[in-house]
Amino acid sequence: MKNNGNEKIEISNVGSFMAGGLAACIAVTLTNPIEVVKTKMQLASKHTHSGAKVLQSAVNNSVQVISRNPIKVMSDTWKAGGMRAVQRGLIAAYLYQLSMNGIRLGLYGPVAQEVPAMVAGAIVGSAGAFFGAPLQLAKTRLQAQALHSGTKSTHKGGAWVVLKNVYAARGITGLWRGVNVGMVRCTAGSCVQQPAYFAVKGWFSNKYGWKDSIPLHFLSSAIAGLAVGFAINPWDVVLTHMVAHPGSSKGGMIACMANIITHEGPMALFKGIEAQLLRIAPHTVLCLVFLEQTKRYIGTFENKIHKSSKFEAAEPLAIITPSNIKVNSTDIA
Repeated sequence: MKNNGNEKIEISNVGSFMAGGLAACIAVTLTNPIEVVKTKMQLASKHTHSGAKVLQSAVNNSVQVISRNPIKVMSDTWKAGGMRAVQRGLIAAYLYQLSMNGIRLGLYGPVAQEVPAMVAGAIVGSAGAFFGAPLQLAKTRLQAQALHSGTKSTHKGGAWVVLKNVYAARGITGLWRGVNVGMVRCTAGSCVQQPAYFAVKGWFSNKYGWKDSIPLHFLSSAIAGLAVGFAINPWDVVLTHMVAHPGSSKGGMIACMANIITHEGPMALFKGIEAQLLRIAPHTVLCLVFLEQTKRYIGTFENKIHKSSKFEAAEPLAIITPSNIKVNSTDIA
């Protein structure tokens, strides 16, 4: 039966988990090149007189000049290695999105029924960051190779080889390097996103009479995404350094942050903010758009299976309509 847009659709928690992960994977396909650029800019450590940034390679001690313009960094990366270079770490990014956003979106509803929305966002954000930490590590190390696109890959075989090598060298704890920073990062983003999103949405509704519609969701999500970008970038820089440069994590999160500030100044914590903002806003909006669609398709499929087999689900199904789908957009960033 075709959906006319007003029909109620039921979806299970498992279906919601799958829909969230799938939506995030579709979105990250489009935003991963910006993530590569962000990683590249965040690892830049010194400045030349011309204002460009100089990167000291953690792989072979080579030096590479990096522009402050994310568009130029993207162009240079493409020229050096083509599609393969700008989409470095895409498979690891898929696995990371599936684990992190599947957990976040799957758990957010039940948790939000017990605690305030902002607290629920922080809880599921931390949980997603914890379980996705090994894949975040693999993704960052693979993307860092885009810095040296002219050299041979040191991680042939992708994410699995990265994880295997880290485990062999540092054991199980090595796979969770920087997990505390990742959890702080996600918590900071979750706490900022909710007030920003609803404040913007309420302001446009009250001031200009905007209806609760997709354009309003897009605009509110985009502006909230910008706020989230500034909130998470300092922790993102620290996390990138800790997982890309193993030696930088001695002493833990605070020591790594202090080391960056001491050698490069406080503004070093906002390295790559241009690319961060270019990534977080469209990624948030894309996830919201795709999430509504994936939830609708998966919910429809589940209901067809349920009706045809008269299967009684082990878990309650949540009824969703276009007007009552609520998503914590930071939890899919």
